[in-house]
Amino acid sequence: MSYLSHLTSLAFVTALLLACAAMGAEKHVPMQADIDQVAVREDFSSVAAWTAQPSWLTNASPTARVTTEAGVACFAVHEPGKGMKWSRKTPEISLSEMPYLVVRYRAESFSAKGTDYFVYLDEGGAKGQCNALRLEDVRTDEQWHTVAVNGLRVAAEPHVKAIAIQVQSLADGKARVWVDWLMFSDRVPEGATELRAAPRPPAAPDWVAPLENATWNH
Repeated sequence: MSYLSHLTSLAFVTALLLACAAMGAEKHVPMQADIDQVAVREDFSSVAAWTAQPSWLTNASPTARVTTEAGVACFAVHEPGKGMKWSRKTPEISLSEMPYLVVRYRAESFSAKGTDYFVYLDEGGAKGQCNALRLEDVRTDEQWHTVAVNGLRVAAEPHVKAIAIQVQSLADGKARVWVDWLMFSDRVPEGATELRAAPRPPAAPDWVAPLENATWNH
């Protein structure tokens, strides 16, 4: 990173810190900026900022809840075939500076079907909702997974003002998704799996034969 871009990043993170502090004073919003990389992170030390949105879906669970323990959030739906969506406001996040949405989660009894969102980005786009991570992206093996997606590839606009999480239950009515953390970052962290990544260009050959000077021997 050049000196100039480093200064730009520090200024950007400082602005994020001020925005996070202002929102935190308003509603205990536990989002943190990270000066080691250009990133803003939800660490789930509290879930006070997360609001259930039963009017956003037709099969809303009347008893769905989100809790947190030791900095890990648990989004739970306890009725068969029911679901819930939760949303929270964020400081304005620039996908130009921090394009990658990264989530560390584990899930059980989760209905991982369809292209509706698991994590939604509210970027004010006019092209419909931005389903950054989809229900079908979720692995339901009860193991921890860290996944990333490039928000610039899926969002119509580059500024995120809110996010949402959806949980859908299987027939046993015991859906739970634990989220250790969620962040926006300028890079894919080590150990994370990037979903729907752009195809890589073909590698250049190690050696190119000088064919323009070649002769054909009969």
